[in-house]
Amino acid sequence: MAVNWYCQNFGFSEQKRFAKQEFEISGAVLTNEDTMLELLEPFHPILKNNKDVKDLTSLLRKTGLNHIAIQVNDLKKTYDTLQEQNTPLITNIISNQFFFCLDPDGIPLEVKQK
Repeated sequence: MAVNWYCQNFGFSEQKRFAKQEFEISGAVLTNEDTMLELLEPFHPILKNNKDVKDLTSLLRKTGLNHIAIQVNDLKKTYDTLQEQNTPLITNIISNQFFFCLDPDGIPLEVKQK
């Protein structure tokens, strides 16, 4: 689960962790001001993640939830920090407004300038 990554890079705070045996998942609830993010992880993953896919078009053509977006105060600083951490960056900064990367679980993330 990418809890520490979201806390370190986007200012989220971990509120709680939980496990739901009936759904065979564990999770964590993160908050950042008025935003809540719930990360889920199956006990026994079936599908592969997106970590090896580097093409934004392919990632966004997936049916269902295909990415989340987070706003930041300093887009360039966030981009540089993630690049230094070897986060998979899918795009460069586009129009000085946003870029795409993958979180540690392979989820496409759109990072946008506030």
